Amino acid sequence: MLLILNFLGNSPFYDRVVKLAIDRGKVEESQEIKDIISAPIVYGNATFNKVQICSSPFIPGNKLVTLINDRGLIKDIDNNGLNDIVFITADSNNNGYGVVRIAYQTSPGNFNCAIVSSQTRYLPYGLTLGDFNNDVKIDIANVSAMSRTLNILINNGNGSFNDYTITNNKIIFPNHISAYGSDIYFTDEGYSLFRYNYISNSLVRIDSFAGSSYACREGLSLADLNNDGRIDFVCSEGNYRYQGSVYYRLNLGNSWSNKYSLTINHYYHGVAVGDLNNDNRADIVSCTSFGKDSSLISIRINQGGNPLNFQSVNVLLPNVRFGTCELKITDIDCDGDNDIVWASGFKYDSTKYTDVPVPSNGLGWLENLGNNNWSVRIIESNNGPYGIYGLDVGYVNSDKKPDIVAGIYNGSSTRLYVYYNTTNVSDNNCKPITPVEVYESDNFNYEILNKVIKFNKIVDYSVYKIDGSLIEKGSGDFIQINQNGIYFLKVKNKVIKVVIK
Repeated sequence: MLLILNFLGNSPFYDRVVKLAIDRGKVEESQEIKDIISAPIVYGNATFNKVQICSSPFIPGNKLVTLINDRGLIKDIDNNGLNDIVFITADSNNNGYGVVRIAYQTSPGNFNCAIVSSQTRYLPYGLTLGDFNNDVKIDIANVSAMSRTLNILINNGNGSFNDYTITNNKIIFPNHISAYGSDIYFTDEGYSLFRYNYISNSLVRIDSFAGSSYACREGLSLADLNNDGRIDFVCSEGNYRYQGSVYYRLNLGNSWSNKYSLTINHYYHGVAVGDLNNDNRADIVSCTSFGKDSSLISIRINQGGNPLNFQSVNVLLPNVRFGTCELKITDIDCDGDNDIVWASGFKYDSTKYTDVPVPSNGLGWLENLGNNNWSVRIIESNNGPYGIYGLDVGYVNSDKKPDIVAGIYNGSSTRLYVYYNTTNVSDNNCKPITPVEVYESDNFNYEILNKVIKFNKIVDYSVYKIDGSLIEKGSGDFIQINQNGIYFLKVKNKVIKVVIK
């Protein structure tokens, strides 16, 4: 059967309209295919040392290890100078009973996995970290889809956590989650997006089901899209079973802008935000299955403007089968620009009414070649069954090369792995990830006046955009920042948030 899709539609966000002809999952060339990049699969370029950590299988939760996150799960939780890894294990039966765990790095390369909370969770899903109560300790939040709860773990600093459960009859099936400051955002397959503030103990539903319009079902990412110093959000109306668009809304302070759709309806699951072309603007990527034997990563390059404009780039991944795909943006090959790392996840088998692992190519990345050119790189090409549900990138060891963390399901159980980045390049060339630890309450003597940050003496400093882009590095007693936005300022290994407006 031949299916014709008008994939991009008429919209000010697209530079052209593209039609695709799909025959049994094969994308056929036509004169109308203008901006679909069928990128070749290439092996190599970046190298990794794959190491299993912690004893497995995990009990309970010997079937699924998930790292569904937006802003990173690789941080120093116990303040011993080594980064730890927060993750979830869940059973494939018993309504997905599971727990939050931490892989504490006790010495370089050695980990001890511990359960954070003994409370019963059913189908725990998205995870996020942050300092929710402003006490300079990293806290944890996650949502449990079948328990219909938001769960907050406040770090006491002595290896223990206080466990709080937030319930509301409007919460139906929460999944993706992110946080900024004391605000915790999470999506809901009941067609809603929620924001909970820990300090005020208040829950607000930002978007909800209205007629034929759906709110956030799945992927979620927070970023300052228009550089006005406020955090905006991007999410997917659909998921790997149901079609929906990827859209964003701008934070206007006391209200939100209208919904701006970036794609037409498709099976988008994960979304991620980061600067892909070094112009200090947050770009948006999303992923979807695309026919029988291929997948698609949709890239929207932020052109700025008011309203915002986006250039559309769609990269076809042959022989890669996405289901519950997730994405991270990082400079994985340390060449000075950000790449896109993916985990393919699981696919839905309509004949069996269940999720099944993908057969191969479960973990890989798109190499950024510049000028909207990309190469498909495969990290895990094993034949299935093979499932990788979520991933994270961060500094697991002491160098500044981004490492990858993922759980691999091999058909019977899941193991947790670190892919240490061993690419033969100086880590001084790596585009930095957002600073590993950001404590908003850290203070040193400075003041901001007319977009100038002034210090009381000469200091060594680094200034980062919110997506981790290094804006400036140097030494002096002041920094001039001309563009409005949220920045991270690092001085003497302390990092604070500054807002220029």
